Amino acid sequence: MVTPRMSVQPIAIPIPAGTAGTVMPRQSTRSQTMQYGAGYVVFAAGRLLRDLAVARILGPAHFGMWGALLVYRQYSNYTDFGFTNGLGRVLPKLLQEGKKLEAQEAMGTGWMVAMAGTLVFALAVAARFLPSFRSYSTVTLWGAATVVALMFLDKHYMYSTVVFRSAHRVGESGLWMGSLGALELALGIALTPRFGLYGLYVSVALAALTAVACMYARQPLRGVFGTNVFGKNAASFRTLLIPSLTLMGLGLGSIAIHNVDRVVILWTRGAGAELGQYQVAATLSLAVSQLPCILLTVLAPKLFRFGREHSAELRSYFLLPTAVIAVLSIAVGSLGYLVLPALLGWLLPKYVLAAAPAGILMLGEVCFAIAMVPETLIVALDRGLQSVLLRIFIIAGGTSSSWWVLTHGYGLSAVAGCMCAAQASGALLLGLLAAHVLKVPCFHYLAAAFAPVLYVLAVLAGISAVVPASWSGWEAVLARLLICGVALTPLAALPLWFLGVRLAGMDRIIGHLQRSEVE
Repeated sequence: MVTPRMSVQPIAIPIPAGTAGTVMPRQSTRSQTMQYGAGYVVFAAGRLLRDLAVARILGPAHFGMWGALLVYRQYSNYTDFGFTNGLGRVLPKLLQEGKKLEAQEAMGTGWMVAMAGTLVFALAVAARFLPSFRSYSTVTLWGAATVVALMFLDKHYMYSTVVFRSAHRVGESGLWMGSLGALELALGIALTPRFGLYGLYVSVALAALTAVACMYARQPLRGVFGTNVFGKNAASFRTLLIPSLTLMGLGLGSIAIHNVDRVVILWTRGAGAELGQYQVAATLSLAVSQLPCILLTVLAPKLFRFGREHSAELRSYFLLPTAVIAVLSIAVGSLGYLVLPALLGWLLPKYVLAAAPAGILMLGEVCFAIAMVPETLIVALDRGLQSVLLRIFIIAGGTSSSWWVLTHGYGLSAVAGCMCAAQASGALLLGLLAAHVLKVPCFHYLAAAFAPVLYVLAVLAGISAVVPASWSGWEAVLARLLICGVALTPLAALPLWFLGVRLAGMDRIIGHLQRSEVE
């Protein structure tokens, strides 16, 4: 029985006037968020635990080799020229308008371009290794072969995921994502201790192949393939081209922000123990920006049904999601920051140097998570090129500063600080741009996005002053967590309200966040 002061209701999503009915049944935002969130948590936890387990088994040097190979895999995500993510931009609108055949033709065109672009990148990777074939160890060559195979599997996984989301089955796509994370964890901890890096290669490939096969069997819509994308499917190619190239720029910018520091370390220090230490730090920090993606992934297909002519409707999606993501990310990041030193000392004694860079990178990931909302809204308003230019500026700053600190003898913490500063500037600039486009007061955005961050930083500073630095062990960690948990309690009401739990006194705060017209 629900009390009068607390009720659970789905969040209403407005639909533009003049659109036809959808071809798929819908679920409420709250229901999809919970289903997708469950799968996403399993996926993120499975991959994180797998990485920590294999890092402990392999040691910093070999784990650094795996981290170097992952750089190739990361950058291969957008060798499809953004057409896979472009589908996620156009499919919701086509299905909303009942244009099923056009949607299927767009799917076929996107798949063919994705496979062709991946093939070209795979040949480029092969050309990178073949000239010095004899100078590489067998384990390195098998790793390169595995990464090439994963490029094609990743593309089809992304393709099927976009189709699920566009057909209003976001929750099911999250469940398959959770299955992939669980498979990677189970196979990784079973094969890596016995076969080393070879076992890790096989486990990742088998998990991806299984997930892709199952998702393809359950795919709600099939693409229509033509022999010439410039012939029969020319219309769908043109429909996908501009949004795909824009999303490609944004996607590559996101990948570069999360990998350019590792690329600089790889260039200056090589694929050794330092890269292994930093890889662990980066893996731990990603938990901060990945968890808030749950909310935005559910909202993105709904946002992409709007356009420039419906910019007024998008205002209500700006300040409130920004504040929720800021609260969630800074809460996860602060708790992780307090636990990291003891966790690494217990689970990964060879990686204790990763604790400081991980804490700094977590703050950077908080800023990256906050920037996701304005960036998505800018894309929905067909102004993604401006966001791409901002990403290029941020990447250039992060790359040059990271290169400078490494070449001048500074350590991994300095590199993490450079990337944190770059991501903070990106969140600020993207938010101010979106506020200007949507005609939202800039002060409202700054308060929604950064007030929770400043509050929690003050809490952490207070904990440092209250708990003596001489305290060590799990007792000190638990004391810090208790103080931090009590201090974060006032912030917990906002995410709960967004999930449908109406708490007394929150309506006034929500109303302030949704009041976005310029007075």
